Amino acid sequence: MTFVTRLAAVRPIASAVLAFGMLSAPVVTTAALAQTLSEERTQDLIARRLDAAEVNPSSQVYLFGDTPARDQIGSSYMVMEVQDEAVVGAIYMPHSSFDCFQGTVEGDRLNLSITNSYDLTTYAYSMDLQTDGVVASTTPTTVPAEPAGYHLISAVNNNDLRLLETCKADFQS
Repeated sequence: MTFVTRLAAVRPIASAVLAFGMLSAPVVTTAALAQTLSEERTQDLIARRLDAAEVNPSSQVYLFGDTPARDQIGSSYMVMEVQDEAVVGAIYMPHSSFDCFQGTVEGDRLNLSITNSYDLTTYAYSMDLQTDGVVASTTPTTVPAEPAGYHLISAVNNNDLRLLETCKADFQS
């Protein structure tokens, strides 16, 4: 019996099995499995990050953009965690690569050490900090100083936290 003859004999059986739903279980591809695992890992990192924020309330996460709207193509953004005077974070453009940084807040300056994601070289960079506006409140309120030329964006999303966690892990190793 040739291969074609065998295939012709198997085809009706396969059709019957499919018709009865015996082979209707979802097919999981490697890419789909990797995506699911990646999403689960990201959610786990975010959950751990949120747990850490509850344990260490002195740690704050901020998102700044050179435009007040998030996810604008061609705009740059900085997500950072500030704890006391120490800063760690990522600078990125939507749908592009990102670079990690760490540094300190010293008076009205943000002094950073930025690691280029392509060649892993590190360079120093210093930015002025500016405080725009006054907050009237009956309770103590901390208004973060913004890096010059950047705007505070109120909501940090899952992607921002993923970038931040990646940079924090890079600097811890």
